[in-house]
Amino acid sequence: MVDLLQTAINLAHQAHAGQVDKAGQPYISHPLRVMQQLSTTPDKIVGVLHDAVEDSELTLTELRRAGFPDRIVAAIDAITKREAEAYETYLVVPEKPLAF
Repeated sequence: MVDLLQTAINLAHQAHAGQVDKAGQPYISHPLRVMQQLSTTPDKIVGVLHDAVEDSELTLTELRRAGFPDRIVAAIDAITKREAEAYETYLVVPEKPLAF
């Protein structure tokens, strides 16, 4: 699972390459901070990838192909806001343990 964490960090760096936050800082700092606040490896993986599908071309299928278990992909899917999705709808996260 530790190898998957490194894969997740690498994918997050690729997904957020060139992106900046509102303060003009590299966006990757945000998912890395989220990851650091979590304790288990699966939680850290979800934390570092939580914006990757939403904010890049990375897909859930690619995460599966990279070897991430369905449980982790489902958690990332649960917290990924879709383009046409209302923010209020997005805030109602389904009951998926890793999504909390």
